[in-house]
Parts: sequence; C-alpha cells; structure tokens
Amino acid sequence: MGLAVAFYKPWDWFELDNNTLYQSDEYDSTVVSVPISWQALLGNTDRQLLQNLRDKKTQLNQQFPEGTELSMESELLASALTAQTWQSLDGYQINADVVGQYASLPGFLVPLELNEGKVRSFFIVPYYGACLHYPPPPPNQIVYVQLPDYIPLPDMQLAYKFTGVLSETLFEDPMGTSAWGMDVSAISAYSAPTDDVRVH
Repeated sequence: MGLAVAFYKPWDWFELDNNTLYQSDEYDSTVVSVPISWQALLGNTDRQLLQNLRDKKTQLNQQFPEGTELSMESELLASALTAQTWQSLDGYQINADVVGQYASLPGFLVPLELNEGKVRSFFIVPYYGACLHYPPPPPNQIVYVQLPDYIPLPDMQLAYKFTGVLSETLFEDPMGTSAWGMDVSAISAYSAPTDDVRVH
C-alpha cells in the first residue's frame, strides 16, 4: 500500500478561480478587508498640498473654460502648479491611521526579486510603468511586499487587488524606496482605475 504524501504549498497560483491569482495559507475569506485608496496612504501634509492643487486647477478651469483664448495658458499654469506641488511633497510622511489595517489596495506589480520567471518580493505602485518606464512615485506611494515563496510572475501590464495587513516599512531598492509594507494574503484581478492621486 502506497503512502499518501501531502506537499506544503504556501501559495496557489491560477488554480483558485479566474479572478484569484494568489492566496496564502493564512487567507480567510470570511474576514472583510477595508478598501484603501492611494490617497489614503499619504500623510496629512501631502494630502492637503494635493487638495490645494486640485482646488487651484478647478479655479483655473472656471476662470478660463476650455476653448477660450486663455485656456492654453491656463493649462501651462496648471502643469507648472502640478510640478511645483509634487516637488514640495514630503514623500515619506504616511497616514498612521491605516497602519495595521487589513486592507485591499489596487495597483501594479514591480518585481524586485526574480528567479526563473518567478517573483518573491515586489513593489505595489499606483500606475503602470512606475519605477520601470517612469521615475518612482514618492515612498508613501510605494508598498513593499515579501512573499514566503516564489510565485509565477503575473502580467505586469495588468492591475491587481492586493489584500493584506499594511505596515510602516521603509525599504530601499535601486527601483525605488517604499514607506509602506504589506503582508499580502491574497492577490486578485482588478479592472477599475487604480490611481486616485495623479491624473493620467
């Protein structure tokens, strides 16, 4: 009579259903995660600076409606205000209120530790191409993830919903610096817009 051997596998990839790409053994579907936006990760000062920028852009649009002679100047001024605001952001300040929350965050994956087409550590970023084709976002807009084992690298052009516990984690890598970490328990497909801070 043969022995039944059970292999421990800390992850299941593309075996769960069409939408779930990864689940840790600790994942509990009965525990509801809190949906978190990228804006919610920002510290108060950065959030206020970006709100001021949005208010100024709204005022410009009201003063110089599209199609008017000065609308082009308005767009240039808005671009200058945007650049100035992003340069003045702290970037490291986080929202302490969401530290320790079991949350779901939409975003894109940037691999850091690859091995034969599999990934174990990666950044979650708010928009496609961040850290790869474009400069990295501020640290408070990057989340570092270290999985217990390698998993097949998913399509990096697609957005995913990452579920897990958020932590304040300063992690530096040539690809960028994160002020956040997440103990990811699940990754699933995501098709809605991901970035609520920048306008793309």
